[in-house]
Amino acid sequence: MENIAARRGITIRAPLQVARIGPFTVLAPSRERYIKLIPDLDKTPQSYASESKGLLGTLFKAAADVAEKVLERLDYETLDENPPATSASNETSVVQWASFGNERVLLTDDVGPEGLAEAADYANRSAY
Repeated sequence: MENIAARRGITIRAPLQVARIGPFTVLAPSRERYIKLIPDLDKTPQSYASESKGLLGTLFKAAADVAEKVLERLDYETLDENPPATSASNETSVVQWASFGNERVLLTDDVGPEGLAEAADYANRSAY
């Protein structure tokens, strides 16, 4: 890929916070946060709570899954206030913002809650 870009005179740049990609501004990740996450890119995130084991745990999980689906169909908000951590790979996903006249576009890829928070903080500080 690098060779093709070089042959075509295309400069490869890291899509980190502040960078401009055409009409888009990268809101996250910041260089500092990306570097901090590099050691964890090949690891699986640990859950905030250990999963229940055995038949009773399986029954409780099934009941919770059914309850969640019912609530979602009743138009109740079921998003978690403190969502579980995602993988470092997801947290390093690029968040981009652009404005096209009266339309605004936010591209979030698979970013997790920490990356979304970082993007929102940067957008607020930068008046986007």
